[in-house]
Amino acid sequence: MKSIFFLFLFIINVSITAQWYWQNPLPQGNTLKSVHFVNSSVGWSVGNNGMILKTIDGGIIWNKQISGIQNTLSDVSFCNENLGIAVGNQGKILLTSDGGENWNLKLSGINANINSVSFLNKDIAVAISDSSKILRTTDGGNTWVITQSGVNHWLFGMSFSDSLHGTIVGATATILRTTDGGLNWNIQHINSSWQYYLYDVSFIDSNNGIIAGDAGKIYLTHNGGETLSEYNSGTSAKLINVDYLDSLNAVIISRPMPSYDTKIVRTTNGGINWDVTSTNSYGFNSISYLNGNDLIAVGVSGNIFVSSNGGSTWISRVFGPKNLLNDIAFANNQMGIIVGGSGIILKTLDGGSTWNILSSPTSQSLSGGTFIDLNTFAAAGRIGTIIKTTDQGVSWSILNSGTTTHLLDICFYNNTNGVAVGEAGIVLRTTDGGTNWTAIESGTLNDLFSVFFIDTIGYIAGNYGTILKSTNGGESWFSLESNTTIPLLKVSFFDVNLGYITGNSGIILKTLDGGETWFRQSSGTDLRLYSISLVDSFTAFAVGANGTIKKTTNGGITWDSQLSGTSYTLLDVISINDYTGIIVGDNGTILKTDNGGNLPVEIISFTSNISGSRIYLNWTTATEINNFGFEVQRAKFNKNWSTFGFVKGSGSTAERKYYSYSDENVVPGKYQYRLKQIDFDGSFEYSNEIEVEIGLPDEFALYQNYPNPFNPTTKIKYSIPSVEMHGGASVQNISLKVYDVLGNEIATLVNEEKAPGEYEVEFDGSKLGSGVYIYKLTAGSFSAAKKLVLIK
Repeated sequence: MKSIFFLFLFIINVSITAQWYWQNPLPQGNTLKSVHFVNSSVGWSVGNNGMILKTIDGGIIWNKQISGIQNTLSDVSFCNENLGIAVGNQGKILLTSDGGENWNLKLSGINANINSVSFLNKDIAVAISDSSKILRTTDGGNTWVITQSGVNHWLFGMSFSDSLHGTIVGATATILRTTDGGLNWNIQHINSSWQYYLYDVSFIDSNNGIIAGDAGKIYLTHNGGETLSEYNSGTSAKLINVDYLDSLNAVIISRPMPSYDTKIVRTTNGGINWDVTSTNSYGFNSISYLNGNDLIAVGVSGNIFVSSNGGSTWISRVFGPKNLLNDIAFANNQMGIIVGGSGIILKTLDGGSTWNILSSPTSQSLSGGTFIDLNTFAAAGRIGTIIKTTDQGVSWSILNSGTTTHLLDICFYNNTNGVAVGEAGIVLRTTDGGTNWTAIESGTLNDLFSVFFIDTIGYIAGNYGTILKSTNGGESWFSLESNTTIPLLKVSFFDVNLGYITGNSGIILKTLDGGETWFRQSSGTDLRLYSISLVDSFTAFAVGANGTIKKTTNGGITWDSQLSGTSYTLLDVISINDYTGIIVGDNGTILKTDNGGNLPVEIISFTSNISGSRIYLNWTTATEINNFGFEVQRAKFNKNWSTFGFVKGSGSTAERKYYSYSDENVVPGKYQYRLKQIDFDGSFEYSNEIEVEIGLPDEFALYQNYPNPFNPTTKIKYSIPSVEMHGGASVQNISLKVYDVLGNEIATLVNEEKAPGEYEVEFDGSKLGSGVYIYKLTAGSFSAAKKLVLIK
């Protein structure tokens, strides 16, 4: 059969210094949640896994930008081509002042998902959240103040027609209106009994707007929301995004559920009439007018589509297939083949840098593939499908397997002998290169997911902890004890003795004696691990659900997480050499690494020193590539790590860099510290841990309150030495009191026995007038006093 090659090359800037980067689809495959343009050429789109894309040519070519986080980003807004804000889950707010070349994380003060953000001018922006809180900035996004909305519902959509007039919509028919730039919000309602959700709103001026929501509801207002009129949208779908072009033209899209079929609802007469068209499986989440009839929409699976006729037809700006990709195999360092859903076959001749779609002889899903020699490749799949090529994929033949049972994997150990396995315990064997296949007794009816041969020694992994072994080239099989009933999905051996198996619930089994005994390793995840690839006897990669990548460099004693940059299921991984690896999975996902998946920041020292109750942490890097910075983390006895600081990295440098951070007001005890080094693309790696112990104080001490002056609260710290430190006398009672300048007692903060150590209490002066007050510590014969100043 003649091969038809379709080359899906696409020019895009990618960082090959990241752990893993996208090879398909391009520019990337994560779901996009929002798109925003500042003019007809320049725009941004944001989405899952911290994805940010930018275009400067009206959406033809998109370049990835580095967000530095992995949270879903829900919305993006730019005041001009330089100043922009992106918001997302867990209260994340990112700010850029250079068009997205650099994004900086800002404190939002909330942990709820932020759904929408809008610039009013270069200084003022407003964001809304699931927690019903409204955030507002007056310094261009650097700091944010939380404003109560007056309601207790999720807030979804927002529109400002100018710097003063804005509307917010949300759950249970919530409508809020501001006329002072978001300082104050008034509650508006359609009617008190209507409980549908409203998802988006768009105002073209201070009076005229459109609101859209559940059940195809569309409401128009011509008086700023004082009254609203319902119009027939022509659909009952959930309407989630609205955009105005002018007073006559507007467009609304529906949520892409359940089959990614998005309804596009358009008006050309100011909302009086609406026309509905379907996009089939495009799955749009956000839509925007560029100008005239030019539209752009983004959505599920990284979809980006443009239309030049008002949405009647669409052209994709994402390149590459989105089939399920099940298996990858390489004949050498350069030539490899991927097989997957609907019979798709992809081939590379340059080590995985580019992939060509080959003409396939079948539309059945292909689950496994294997190179027999440099020219010959075979694959197996649904309803007993087995295909084979002898000319590197130029032509293919369908082999007669003699079964309609679904086949799940295939392996040849020489040019003529091979084995295929599948559902219901089926094992097929060929001794003539695949022309004829014979069913072999497996001794089980469990599904068999994977087969692997080292010369004539074969292994099969299957459901309910099934492990089978053959020592005669697959003529017969016997069962091995796995000591588990967990489904085992992939088996791979480095030599006749060393092998691994991965499966459900994060299971990784290892053998050192050719499968006679298997012991479980701690993978650090409960997620399903679909595949494993061995680089050498110490190094291996495992991949699985939710974008999971695990790597070991010590024979599986520890498995470290690597960042995939996606939450799609990863189904197979192969190590081409010590540095190059390729992963395939759901939604056409192809990921590649050129550095073994390692983060390119080398920390050569991490030390500490103590001064009083302060711990100084110091570390040095030898080199840095795309280093976003370091989270400083602390744990005590229970190893529950918490982040209490952040130090910005130096980006990329070959020079040695020195860093420090201090942990203030630490009470006596033992602590562990570590660094979480974060790359610009969100990749991270932990440093070694260091242990620090702060001993007990050697004398009484009363420290100056902080802050001082204060309003209305301040903190007071004091120290009590151990018994041995002050002559063996026992401290019976500790007294800490506050007095006014006349000596009148105002408050008793402490009056009890205290063990030796460092202590801190808070004094609340909210009921006192401004002035100077005295606080005094008494302990036996010791006493000390200091002044504090309250200013209201």
